Amino acid sequence: MTWTRSRICYRGGARGIFLPVTESEAELSKGVRAVIYSLLMVYCFLGVSIAADIFMSSIEVITSRRRQVEQRPGKFLTHKVWNATVANLSLMALGSSAPEIFLSVIDLIRNEFHAGALGPSTIVGSAAFNLFIIIAVCMLAIPNGSGRAVEQVSVFVVTAVFSLLAYLWLVFIVMYWTPDIVTIAEATITFAFLPLLIYLSWRVDLWGMAGLLPSCLRAIAEQEPAPSSQDGWQGGRQMNGYGVRRSMHSTVGDDRVRNDAMHDFVKMISASRGVGLSSVRTQSSVSSRSTTFTSASGQRVPMTNALQQPCVQFLASFQSMSSNMTAKSVWICRHGDLSSDIRAELSVYSIPAPLTVPQLVRTAPLVLQEWSPLLPADHCAEVDPAEALKARRKVLVKSGSVEVTFKSGEERKEISVEKPEACGDCEDFFLQLKDAQAVPSAFPLAVGPIDCTAVKVAPGGSRGKIKFACERIVVPGRAEPRAIEVVVLRIAGSAGLATCHYRTEPLSALPDCHYVPQEGTIQFVDGATEARLGVEVLPMPRNRFPKEFIVILDDPSGDPPADFDPCDDGGEASAVLTVRIETDPCPSFWRFLDWLVNMDSIHLGNSDWYDTVTGVLFVGGSLEEQKEAGGLDWIFHLIALPWKLFFVFVPSIHYLGGWVCFVMSLVYIALLTGVIADLADLFGCVLDIPDMVTAITLVALGTSMPDLFASKGAAQEDPTADASIVNVTGSNSVNVFLGLGLPWTIGSIYWELQPRTQEWEDRYSSVSSRIQGTAFVVESRDLGFNVLAFSCCCVIGLIILGLKRRVTGFELGGPVGVKYSIAVLFACLWFAYIGLAAWRVLRSAASSAEEQTVLLLFSGVLLFFTLIALGFLMVHHLRNVAAPPKEVEPTHDHPEEEAETVDVSLDVGKADDGLGDEGSLDIKPPLVSTEAPSGSRGRCFAKS
Repeated sequence: MTWTRSRICYRGGARGIFLPVTESEAELSKGVRAVIYSLLMVYCFLGVSIAADIFMSSIEVITSRRRQVEQRPGKFLTHKVWNATVANLSLMALGSSAPEIFLSVIDLIRNEFHAGALGPSTIVGSAAFNLFIIIAVCMLAIPNGSGRAVEQVSVFVVTAVFSLLAYLWLVFIVMYWTPDIVTIAEATITFAFLPLLIYLSWRVDLWGMAGLLPSCLRAIAEQEPAPSSQDGWQGGRQMNGYGVRRSMHSTVGDDRVRNDAMHDFVKMISASRGVGLSSVRTQSSVSSRSTTFTSASGQRVPMTNALQQPCVQFLASFQSMSSNMTAKSVWICRHGDLSSDIRAELSVYSIPAPLTVPQLVRTAPLVLQEWSPLLPADHCAEVDPAEALKARRKVLVKSGSVEVTFKSGEERKEISVEKPEACGDCEDFFLQLKDAQAVPSAFPLAVGPIDCTAVKVAPGGSRGKIKFACERIVVPGRAEPRAIEVVVLRIAGSAGLATCHYRTEPLSALPDCHYVPQEGTIQFVDGATEARLGVEVLPMPRNRFPKEFIVILDDPSGDPPADFDPCDDGGEASAVLTVRIETDPCPSFWRFLDWLVNMDSIHLGNSDWYDTVTGVLFVGGSLEEQKEAGGLDWIFHLIALPWKLFFVFVPSIHYLGGWVCFVMSLVYIALLTGVIADLADLFGCVLDIPDMVTAITLVALGTSMPDLFASKGAAQEDPTADASIVNVTGSNSVNVFLGLGLPWTIGSIYWELQPRTQEWEDRYSSVSSRIQGTAFVVESRDLGFNVLAFSCCCVIGLIILGLKRRVTGFELGGPVGVKYSIAVLFACLWFAYIGLAAWRVLRSAASSAEEQTVLLLFSGVLLFFTLIALGFLMVHHLRNVAAPPKEVEPTHDHPEEEAETVDVSLDVGKADDGLGDEGSLDIKPPLVSTEAPSGSRGRCFAKS
């Protein structure tokens, strides 16, 4: 007895997930129904594109989240919560593969835990569409003359190999291990391949192909010494440069003691309270009017009179100058009462090399003190004053002194200091403030924590390093906006033009709610060593939990570009400054609730959701845009209006870090994909297309729409091709490991617990005669041939993609001729796979000679287009050899808004920087942003 059922488009036939709505649809003619179903599919594609945009925005919010880890007391490292590779293979691939996953599970349950019509063939068809059509679309989406290259090649190789092995694994378990049966072990192993893929890709992302080896073998393969501690500016090189003997590294074992030794060395060159290099300290500051400070235990305690008294100190504890300069301009700040004149002595000390500095032992714990935003403080390691004085007398050589005078009301002072004659071309010297006195002596005056600054003399041609003067700033929350000033230094060289990009990113603080987001470019002209940025902090109620955001410096430029201090927060690729907005420390219910759910994010989400609801009613999203809209804009608005209203119920991305929006957008995508799959089945049925051909074409195309829009958007927005191409190979693997592994695991467990029935035997007569009991049956049919055809086309496509990278340097984009020829080749590979799979289904009426003819024609067409693509690649390669063209810029392919630039211009005179007429430093900082970045939702105001 053969078990059959009617197709979906006939009266009394099998129903889809949502369609047909009524059986009366079968009374319409097939031609009319084909037109209706095709139009509805196109309209659903529009809805999927809108849902994909919402989904991608939630992915961006989730993956951009950062957190800080305390490496040691006061030293924080900022890093992203989500590794980019893990995010691509989990969140991105999971979201784009959600249709296949949901449909497989729903289809299994709807068919009473029998394998549904989707099955392996639909998964293979979806993989073919992903690999060939999506990559071709991404290739054409890149503007002419630009390109995208895969940066993590090792990760791409791993995902590509897994995406091919996944389908070979399907053939193995369905056709050879247990033919037409999927056991619990097979389904579980299939499902377990997904975490294995993510884990191996993560290791390869961190350590390259050596990450596939065990840790013991990886260390041998790399043949590199263990990384030294990053504590201290340039580690041992910096300490040896100051005369510290190398034996310190052998006598100091662990990182903590080595940190203490570095702190003690810094204390040796300080007068009393010490100053450290910015890379071995954490600076924090609050308002000068603050009456409390944070102790080492983290508690807020009242300030003593000594801490409230006025003081003077250097602006930064570490500075730089070029070796071809004869003087250095330094800034000294005055803090506190400005009503009187101040006099202080600035002494200049040098360390003639080579000298040996005795080691010192710390005798007091670290103490955190808070000062104004202009005067960053240090974690100070107190040592015995007698030992410090003894070491100082043996090593430091006083080269001169300068008298510093502050007039009444003067807050900053620029002093030009001659470089000591005892210093060589690239030796360092130190400046120390002492003997500060008020005139008249009406109140006590102290020298602040930064009473000593080290001046690094760099070679004249060095570009230097760009870094923040401090890594943490603490500001009190107020009822009115305030602007804080951020100092950016250029150390260890100042030759030539150096620029870098800066931007603000949130931690717990929210843009436009707690601070004004900013983005722009800092520019140091030849010889300039200092720049300032202005960041505006918005009002915040006192009953809120403290909020933090960061300012990031990255993307340096120059010839060669300046780099960043690897010992600072951000590492070699960037520099990170953390701004902490403090509030009333008194405990309260609202403060606890804000710590729990971030109340301001709820207010901002409500405001954003309201703007979204009102924006969908207007053309362009606002009344102003609607006034300038044309007729075509109105047509597209009216067509998309039902979808916009449908997606209004998706929550804002500001709720719970974007996770609510992520889950809801997945649900909407799953619903839409279910409708598209039913429409595809109905369309194929009314055209009398076999179910297998419909599954690998129309259904696979419908379920791959989220992949298409997600990968195309990633290709256009990202500077590399990792997110787009790795998303394709990752999605193909996820389709098998999760899209089939999950329903197969459920089905195999279910049928393992069910008794054998006559209905099951009649339905699977060919299987029931071979086994005892019941099993989860997955009929292979033409799976082996489909996988073989896909594998051959896949290998050819990957080889062509690798050759394109080898010749042009890019997988996506590139020269126009090569780009279009490869895109056409990939499209032909997809059509060839579809043609072979369809021919296999319809082969029952074909003879052996006809089979050979079809295969021969297929091979000839495929070879023809392959030769065309290789010809374009060879021509391009020969042109490069003959006359190398202008380098293609991969990251700037479309006009962008002009970034705000902080211009630091310097007239090189006797001093290497300053603010006076001679050797002046012209700084134009954007203290208050006058224009919000694109995409800003406005400010959020919460009641106290």
